[in-house]
Amino acid sequence: MKRLLIVVLVVVCTSVGHARYISEPARGFAGIVNVKDYGAKGDGVTDDTVAIQNAIAVVPAAGGIVFFPAGTYRVTSTLTINRKRALTLVGSGRGETAAGAILKANITAPLLHIAQRGNTAFEIAIKSLVLFQEGSGETIKVGPGSNADITFENIYATNAGSGTTILFDSTVDTEIYRSSIRVQHGGKAIDFLASAASPTTFSLRKTQLQGMNSTTGIAIDLTGVSGAHLKDVIIQNAKKGLVVGSVGDSTFLGIHTENVATALELGPGAVRNAFIGNNFNGNLVMLENTTGNVRNQFLSNRNIGDRIYHEVVAGASLPAGHASRDGEILIEDNGPDDRNLIFYAGGQRFRINAGKAF
Repeated sequence: MKRLLIVVLVVVCTSVGHARYISEPARGFAGIVNVKDYGAKGDGVTDDTVAIQNAIAVVPAAGGIVFFPAGTYRVTSTLTINRKRALTLVGSGRGETAAGAILKANITAPLLHIAQRGNTAFEIAIKSLVLFQEGSGETIKVGPGSNADITFENIYATNAGSGTTILFDSTVDTEIYRSSIRVQHGGKAIDFLASAASPTTFSLRKTQLQGMNSTTGIAIDLTGVSGAHLKDVIIQNAKKGLVVGSVGDSTFLGIHTENVATALELGPGAVRNAFIGNNFNGNLVMLENTTGNVRNQFLSNRNIGDRIYHEVVAGASLPAGHASRDGEILIEDNGPDDRNLIFYAGGQRFRINAGKAF
């Protein structure tokens, strides 16, 4: 079914550069439901919630597409996707605020909730839509549940209230591609709850994460997530760019940060991660590593600001000097009266004796 949906979308899509423009398909086209056929106005004034939910409900059990012509669709309560088969929500335009289909809400609950049904696998795709939340709820919430295959492509999701832009409360396969995820306050653009600690696959590619300024907000918090893959991601205007807390076996390639105070924060238990070819314009902070000396790999990264390490290592486990550790600073802990600063340079290690607390 997933291959069939892709073929159908190609019929109604054209490309200009990297932007994807989606024109309105003819009425009655097999497998496509137009929200305006179910009463949606898209005029920015009419409450289109019920019409949109009705359009989602009539999609055949085998799957299909809900199409949003250009316009602003006012949403006053959560739009819920809760089904066992393939479903794609697709908008007209480029997935930008300047044109195309816009879903706009000012509510305390999520604007869009992908609510999974038990352990039944299903496929959901959200494409070429603007989702704008002005209330305290999330813009998009996924889960709780499991075994979903979710794709966000060419979307522009913003949270201008006090909620998270995309919140995962589920173990899912998720890909976010060619999108813009923004948070206009001190919250998070993308976050995972403890129940979503280990998605089977989380992929973020060719996407922009934006906050308001370098004193508030977190672009993406991957605490507890393992097996994430981020490539060609731009992070702008945030207090923290990547928070990688207790995450393992993940890859970060071509990440670029701008106006971010802390580009990368590695938390306790962040192990076996690879950071390759990134442009970190900001500080790198490593918090205390409680899992021992399992290495993270750093290759060909540029413009890292201050390296602020808080990795505490028992004296007996102190790593030997090696070129791969050059630039690192550790705290050697031999007891309350014998703690020292260890730094690595030129393939060697050096100790600054600190001694007792004062």
